[in-house]
Amino acid sequence: MKLRILIAGSVLFLASLATAQTAVLPPPNPSGGAALATTMQFIQESLNHNGLVSFYANIENTDTGEQARSFFHNEVTDVVADPGQCQISFHWRRVNGKGEIIMGNASFPLRDAKTIAVRPYEQFLSQELSRTGHPNATVTSTMPPITIVELRRLHSERYFLFTEAAFADRVAQALNRAVELCGGGS
Repeated sequence: MKLRILIAGSVLFLASLATAQTAVLPPPNPSGGAALATTMQFIQESLNHNGLVSFYANIENTDTGEQARSFFHNEVTDVVADPGQCQISFHWRRVNGKGEIIMGNASFPLRDAKTIAVRPYEQFLSQELSRTGHPNATVTSTMPPITIVELRRLHSERYFLFTEAAFADRVAQALNRAVELCGGGS
């Protein structure tokens, strides 16, 4: 069953990214028994290579017009993409806009994946602010532009942040293929 890679955002945003990025080859697409192992290896190497993602988020209170800028760090390390278990595990560390350090270990069974979404991080962060009691806070931009790849299952999600939209798309394509090969999807 094919998963759709949802790409949200304005055409202008995507057009500006397209002109700023260089062409990126699609992930490997081998056939036969090596397909899952090769795809998982690509995912593991890509996520480990992605490293620390640091950025500013510009936030506006839509009621008062007040503007704020918060600095964030997001890092995923020690990624293991296990084709035998059809699972991705990793260590994550985040520093949020308040300077709080949050970290832990996580895993994601690919069989449980329902969708994979790729979108600008400001959309995701605006939704999170609204969900956590700040409905008037809107993230107007991030510097540099950040793209999020979300792996969603029924009641939870895992996500990875990227500074290059083309690279995020390539990793999302590989994740989509791995989910299909593992029997996941909606």
